[in-house]
Order: sequence, then C-alpha cells, then structure tokens
Amino acid sequence: MYRRLSFTVCVLLVLVGVSKFANAALLPSNGICSTTGVTLESIAAVTDVSKTNLLSKSYDSTSCLGVFKNANDDQHNLSNPAINIGQLDSGLLNGQGGLIDYMAFISDSDLQDFDGDGNATDPGWIYLANYQAGGNTEYRSLGPIGGQSLNIADLLTITISCTWQSGECVKGAWELRTKLDIIDKVQALLGKATFDHLTFALKASNDFAIYDFNFNDIFAAEKQRNAGSVLNFNTPYVLSGFFNTYDFSKINGKGKTIYNGLSHMNIAARDPSDPSTTQVPEPAAILLFGFGLLMMGRTARSRQKLRLA
Repeated sequence: MYRRLSFTVCVLLVLVGVSKFANAALLPSNGICSTTGVTLESIAAVTDVSKTNLLSKSYDSTSCLGVFKNANDDQHNLSNPAINIGQLDSGLLNGQGGLIDYMAFISDSDLQDFDGDGNATDPGWIYLANYQAGGNTEYRSLGPIGGQSLNIADLLTITISCTWQSGECVKGAWELRTKLDIIDKVQALLGKATFDHLTFALKASNDFAIYDFNFNDIFAAEKQRNAGSVLNFNTPYVLSGFFNTYDFSKINGKGKTIYNGLSHMNIAARDPSDPSTTQVPEPAAILLFGFGLLMMGRTARSRQKLRLA
C-alpha cells in the first residue's frame, strides 16, 4: 500500500485552505536575507565520543528566502499541518495559502507524487519541530497515513541554545542528534526513506526568513574537497551549527544598529523519495529524515543524493 490520501480528505484540505486564505497573496518581503543567518559547523558520528568533525569546512546555508515583513510562519498552523507528509498545500513550505514561493529551494524535477494522483506536484517538505526562544522544543507529528502517525521525538533530539543580549536571543547554537536505535525503529515501522534538504525558519519581532541547507550541494562539495571523505551511508550522525538574527536589524534614532531577538524557530526537512520509482511503503512518506542522517548516495539526477538506509 503506497502513500495515498482519500479523495474526501483531499477535498477537505482544499476547502480548509480556501476558507483560511481566500484573500491570500504573496507575503511581503524585502528580499534581503543573508545565508550566514544559519550555519552548519559539524557532522559527527553519534557513537564518536570525541565528536570528530567529518566536514572539511563549515557551511553557510545554501540559500535563504525573505525577510518576510509583518508576517508569521506559524499563522493558521502553517508550521504544523494536519497532514504532515510533504503534500502540496499542506504547510507553508509546501505552498499552503500561496503565501511564499514553494519552489524557492527546489526545481521542477524535485516535485513528487505523494497523493497518488499521477501528477508530480508535491514539494516534499515535512515539519520536524518548533522552538520558542527561551522555551522548549515541540516536536511535530508525522503523518497520518494509513492510520499511522509518528512523533519525530522518537527518532531524534533537537537542542537550541541562545546567547542573550539585553533580554533578546540574537544568536545561538543548534544541534540535531539522532537516537542510537533509530535504524531499527525506522526500518521496523517506515521502511526506507530519504532526505536532501534541511530548513530553519527564524522569526524575530514581526518578520521571518527561511534558511535552507541543500545536502546535494554540500556533499558534492565535500567529495570534491576531499576524495577520501569518511562520510558513509549507514551511520547515525549529529549535526550542529549556529544561527543569528542579524537579518532582522534596524537603526535607532542614535544611528545604532538594533537586532530584534528570536521569537521562534521552525525546523523542516524535505523527503525526495518518489513512490513511482522507489516503491516506498506508504508509512515511509512520513519519515523524511528518518534522521539517522543515514546517507545513501544517490546519482539519479546527475548529482549525489543522500539516502536513509
């Protein structure tokens, strides 16, 4: 049984979207964001107590979108869609409400057919967690598909720490750590799954921006820099990096730059698996990251893909 949603559910989703965003237009953006807003500093094996960094260098986000002015990526549950499998019109990154360009980080060849209607229109973004500055990380529910859902907290832990200035979280660090038994859990429940992007949406004051890491590009660059890279396809990893709110700045009356502090952060990743070619069992659509960050090389589109074994 493959990833399909009933016609009734699809109709309901469309009706809900229409009712909420009947007068929706593209969110206003100043078009100014810096890829240095979020960085990737390290990838290390979960079992390596010394946390040996397997990257040859640090990476800024591959690209960014925004800054979106006077907007909230959390509005109408856009960062916590009722059906969280990467389907078109389900979540902000998947084009719900038509508020942003959901093709900003992907190309036409990346679109998939998650709803089984024969048309590759689904962007594949799956929401992982929400972090409120100074508070806790709330993990999303993946699915439901075929009556099954999964809490991403059963697969990984995301830790965010803030550096506070004048009571504001203006920068900090992030870590995504997979669980040691993630492989067994994933294969027992979800089968194989893949991922190729990781995004961070940062909201400060009344504005937000989205920062994307394209692992196709990052791992191709790593291979080019170091042909002997020890990054492999079946090891659980820990990813870590930094973030800042420098894109959300303003000049006060004394000519001093003031940075708005972080309000919240939403983390998502993209599942590029296509059931028409990979025959992924239905529940696998909801994993994405299966997040062992188990990386299976993929060359189908003339560039390296990361595959979760």
